[in-house]
Amino acid sequence: HEHISAGYLARAFAPEVTEPIRLHVAAKRYLCAVDPAYRGRLSRDSIESLTLQGGPMNEAERAAFEQTPYWQDAVALRRIDEQAKDPNAPALAFTAFHDVVMRAVPTPER
Repeated sequence: HEHISAGYLARAFAPEVTEPIRLHVAAKRYLCAVDPAYRGRLSRDSIESLTLQGGPMNEAERAAFEQTPYWQDAVALRRIDEQAKDPNAPALAFTAFHDVVMRAVPTPER
């Protein structure tokens, strides 16, 4: 799903937006390898899909991932994604993100 989403968005957005999305699954595998508590916070479905996605990264995969452009943004996006699944988490108003979103939206003059 991450490749389809990133490919679709790449028609209108720069790599700063699309690469963290494309690396979404790799970021999950990375976090499961480097943060033992992270896996414990995953949903049952996400744990099942982790197996299909290759499981936690090994040392060589982690090193390669850390050389990938936007890897840190992908990890941050993954953490935000997990927080968004918590029904008890405080919700932020769109106004909290408005300026960042508007800077990312392509316009004719960009």
